[in-house]
Amino acid sequence: TYKVVAIGENAFANNKKIKTVELSDSVKVIGNGAFTSCTALEKIEFRSNKSSLQKIGNGAFADCTQITEITLPATIYSLSSGAFKNCTNITNIYVPWAEGAIANAPWGAINATIHYNTTYDENGNPIEPEV
Repeated sequence: TYKVVAIGENAFANNKKIKTVELSDSVKVIGNGAFTSCTALEKIEFRSNKSSLQKIGNGAFADCTQITEITLPATIYSLSSGAFKNCTNITNIYVPWAEGAIANAPWGAINATIHYNTTYDENGNPIEPEV
């Protein structure tokens, strides 16, 4: 049995058919440009409650204009400033860290609101705080 631990540089770049990316728990690195210009990509599932993802490279999801929301796992310690460059439809990014824990927010998603200190349910979905 083999487990994928890294998605290489430009591995799926310019693929116009990918709509959802579901990362297995073993993936630790998403390389530079791995999904760049995947213009049909709408959803990225990091499985926040089980993920071992540590790094998202430069332009990993650049120009993926159909993505509207991202929930990032606590295991990430390196997130490139251009990871979501030109992802102009991303309006919400949910992160479990305190503000400033990972530099360069919103990582190229210029229209995004960052929701810091997010908590998650057992399925890895963000839980909105009660007001």
